[in-house]
Amino acid sequence: MANHLKMAEIQAIQVLRKQGWSYRRIGRELGIHRDTVKRYC
Repeated sequence: MANHLKMAEIQAIQVLRKQGWSYRRIGRELGIHRDTVKRYC
């Protein structure tokens, strides 16, 4: 079964994205692959 992100991580991704962060930067900061970041935006 795939790992799922916690709600706090999903919210962090969405907030950072609205602040103009790139998928790559968000992924690096949170330790998540950039494709996963894209999925939750």
